[in-house]
Amino acid sequence: MVWSRLSGTAGPFRLTRWFFILGFFAIIGSSAVSAWLLSAFLKATWLHQDALITQQFVTSIVRARQAEQHFAAGDPNIAEGALEGLFAEIALAPHVFRANFFGLNSVVLWSSDDVFIGSTFESNPDLERALEGHLVVEEGVIGEVRKAEHAFLPGPTQPFIEYYIPISLESGETVGVIELYRSPEPVLQAIEHSRSLVWTSALIAGLVIYLLLGWLVRRADIIIRNQTRELSDNQAMAAIGEVSSAVAHGLRNPLASIRTSAELALESELPNDTRAVFRNIVGLSDRLENWIRDLLNSLRLDWLEYELCDVRHLVRDTLVDYEQEARRQSVEIAIDQPGELPLVRGNTIALRQVIGCLVANALEAMIDGGRLQIAMSSQPAAKRVAIAVSDTGDGPAADRDPFDAFVTTKGSGLGVGLALARRIVERHGGSLDLSRSAASGAVATILLPVEE
Repeated sequence: MVWSRLSGTAGPFRLTRWFFILGFFAIIGSSAVSAWLLSAFLKATWLHQDALITQQFVTSIVRARQAEQHFAAGDPNIAEGALEGLFAEIALAPHVFRANFFGLNSVVLWSSDDVFIGSTFESNPDLERALEGHLVVEEGVIGEVRKAEHAFLPGPTQPFIEYYIPISLESGETVGVIELYRSPEPVLQAIEHSRSLVWTSALIAGLVIYLLLGWLVRRADIIIRNQTRELSDNQAMAAIGEVSSAVAHGLRNPLASIRTSAELALESELPNDTRAVFRNIVGLSDRLENWIRDLLNSLRLDWLEYELCDVRHLVRDTLVDYEQEARRQSVEIAIDQPGELPLVRGNTIALRQVIGCLVANALEAMIDGGRLQIAMSSQPAAKRVAIAVSDTGDGPAADRDPFDAFVTTKGSGLGVGLALARRIVERHGGSLDLSRSAASGAVATILLPVEE
């Protein structure tokens, strides 16, 4: 986890969360825009392709009748002659509901609507482009008047396609234009089908890319967090080692002097009560010396020697050191264990230190009394042994990482116990998690792999 003290930001940066939020809008949005652009391109391509086919059909009929020269004449009366059948044949083509035939002077030579014959429509840029030899395709809706002739379109509101097809001589010279109004149902159906395929494939592809990248980003985020945590732990452990070495060096000499003084006092004639006090001083001095040695050895995790360990014995032996303190604080200790537990492979000293750290933290959270429960269980399916240490204290702080070294909510202490404990457990191939219990206290769960 990249915390503010490492990254310099106001809080932890959630790479996965931000990717799934921003990536969704970026990838799905890009897919939607691409689908829209491709749909528009396909629609234009379909319409242009349909216009080319219609142009080839019309041109073949015109040239078969050798009617190009009649267009060049520009005489409206030619519609009453030999071209009457030509015009009618084109006007009766499938899906055509109006046909206009223009000469070079933009005069309607013939129309399926007689009122337009001999008329001239000014300010018609589409017709002007067609007279220059360009095939023009326009969409429209009956009822929407964009050009003067649109006002005379009959029927209910529906879309239509307007084609301006230039008629040319074999030399390439344009001699007239045929304007066709077609009902576009077949073309629109093909366009709609293509559009559905484009949108479906684009969104599916975007979703697949989004999920794949999301998996990669999440995987990378986990690796980065683990590496960052490991780097932080290494730095913390290095600092702990330096501090511990300095503290151990500073404590051992006075501690040895205290122990020696107590031993010398025991050689004298003393009352039994006083002799018991000095024996207690010697015992506590030895205990502190052992703790210091264990701490220094635990910091050198590569030094750990592994053996078969009985979890029940580890817990019982560790609790012996804290029974007096628990009684003084009126804390009830309960042990929940099955009859048999599989053995784990680990270092007895290091694992006792982990359990002792969790028990000590639980006792510190219950100064006014409470209940400390240690539950041990086997997880055969996962081949693990679980040790859960729960208390009835205030529980872990919600806004802090309890395993962050040198961060503590206590009035005293360095905040290195949990960080070191988790590092030891992970070195054993297990895990250590801390959560809030149902009784509002804390639950620390150790998972250790069993020996095969």
